[in-house]
Amino acid sequence: MKKTAILTAYLFISLSFSATATSPKRNVAKNSVLDYPTILMEHPYRQLDSLTDSLWGSQVSTYAWKAFFQDNTNAYIVNALNRLQCKEVFVSPGNDQSPKVQDFLQMASSANIAVARLLGENSYVEADNGFPNLEAKMLSFKNAGFTAIHLDIEPHALADYKQNIDLYTERFNTLILLSSQWCAQEGIELSISIPMHTQSSTAALLALLQIKSYIMAYENPNMLSLLNRTATLRDTLQGLYVWVVRAKDFTDLAHLQSAISVLNQNGVYELGIYDIKEMDVRY
Repeated sequence: MKKTAILTAYLFISLSFSATATSPKRNVAKNSVLDYPTILMEHPYRQLDSLTDSLWGSQVSTYAWKAFFQDNTNAYIVNALNRLQCKEVFVSPGNDQSPKVQDFLQMASSANIAVARLLGENSYVEADNGFPNLEAKMLSFKNAGFTAIHLDIEPHALADYKQNIDLYTERFNTLILLSSQWCAQEGIELSISIPMHTQSSTAALLALLQIKSYIMAYENPNMLSLLNRTATLRDTLQGLYVWVVRAKDFTDLAHLQSAISVLNQNGVYELGIYDIKEMDVRY
């Protein structure tokens, strides 16, 4: 299944950009795609009857950046994740080889909290050959004991993105494909954060490769508006997505819970809240 998806994705990218006049042809190394295991491992979640059953109505994912990780003990972080009913955390700890990281992975596992190594770095799409550097970084994560990687690469944040959308989309899609291939080969689970205006070719590729996408539904607390805005994106992803809101976009806990009720009423139950530092302060 995974082998077929990756092979099909090569053809997908080739066809998607063969007619792009603004982008010169590029030679991307194609590694072997033989004998890849299926790596889609869904984190189980329980759809609850009402918000009275839990804070959020369903288990949530969250993000933990370097400052929060380094400023707090592992016990505090795990307790905060449990208190805030987070069953999955994407963590960027800084020094992956530190004893604190190894201890955190063990503590989180004991608490039944899934952990993925968060990588937020846009330099990999600033040139055509960004994958070797990304591959080296992902290998270092694997060697540090991480079994899952979450990419937060945002080409849309680059200053010249609007003038070079096709170019950056091609680079981004190539990174996604090669990262999926590498993770399948190495037995690493891969997921990715994407904006609401993700290009259609990227969304189709993510669905094809069965990569779970975390839609960053930020800056607007009106969930109905954002659901309407992302209808095509969510349809393209074929249900393999998590809806992520920002804690700071809501005035208080009740406001956020009301928004989650709207999401649930519209069939969205798998949720993320950005980020644990903001949640810890607010709730």
